[in-house]
Amino acid sequence: MQHLIYSKFSNDRAEQFRIATKILEDENGSRMVMKEALSDQAGGYIRRIKEIYEKLSCLYDPQDLVINHCEIQDDRVVLDYLRGNTLEDTFIQLFFDEKMDELYTVFDEFADRIGRHANLPFNKTEDFIQIFGDVTFEKELKCLETTDIDMILSNIIVIEDTWNLIDYEWTYSFPIPIRFVLYRSIQSFIFALGNHEQVKQLKLYEKFSMDESERRVYEQMEHNFQNYVTGNYHTLNELYQVMGKRVIPVWEAVEASNLKISLQTMREQEVLYHKEIDKLYGDTSELSAEVQRTTKIIQEQTELLNDRERRISELEEAIVLMKKSRVWKLRDKIVKILRRK
Repeated sequence: MQHLIYSKFSNDRAEQFRIATKILEDENGSRMVMKEALSDQAGGYIRRIKEIYEKLSCLYDPQDLVINHCEIQDDRVVLDYLRGNTLEDTFIQLFFDEKMDELYTVFDEFADRIGRHANLPFNKTEDFIQIFGDVTFEKELKCLETTDIDMILSNIIVIEDTWNLIDYEWTYSFPIPIRFVLYRSIQSFIFALGNHEQVKQLKLYEKFSMDESERRVYEQMEHNFQNYVTGNYHTLNELYQVMGKRVIPVWEAVEASNLKISLQTMREQEVLYHKEIDKLYGDTSELSAEVQRTTKIIQEQTELLNDRERRISELEEAIVLMKKSRVWKLRDKIVKILRRK
């Protein structure tokens, strides 16, 4: 018997890309990853992942990159659940440990592994323009026969010395510049690090000779790609930018839309509100008078206590003086004589 331990619903996409990703665990602790369609149109998109697995497995040498195994089960894609650290985890740790030379070395290795077989010249096709737009490049670029554009650091799990690609649904078999994949990897890494001043000093784009002009083209490609994926739907991030972040209480929205409070009702509520305010002020006056009475009693008791403490102090001083007098000394002698008898 398997039970669900994680789920992610990608329902902010166009209908043909809406899927659910789930992690299931059995009674022995074994886990599996399952992807299933959330709409009828997404069925073909799910089944296509198996074909992508086979193409990428033929493209990459297992010594460079192992493509996570997947199978089709009842119109669902089932993938192996891999335990290990992502390449992004490794890079972030190197960054905070200030091991920049090692970080650059591993980044070089990453770029080499994903693009080692990118020997085909890039040329724009209708499929490319439909998804990424009719962009123009200033220089010649290389590409692969099949390209997973989402080959970012967080999608590669390192187990011992093996690099495993775990998520490859955004893969296409038409020419795409391999440097666009590198650009997306750098972007996701910078985003994961957050607003650290040292991030600017890494100069990862400069390291791969990716100038601002080239980055602007990739930025436009990314924008067009996101529009293609979401269709006519808007992500929460886009809604934030359009609508702002003003918070409206749910009860207020429900009352305004469903109950349709009339102006007369609102006026009645206003009258009741003012009555409550008047009552509150009346209660406050009574409370204030009671506080004053209590305060006066406390002051009187405090004065009595101070007077008593003053009298006790005077008596103690008188006793000390009496014990020092000649009469008290004579009294001590008489007491001693009486005790001898």
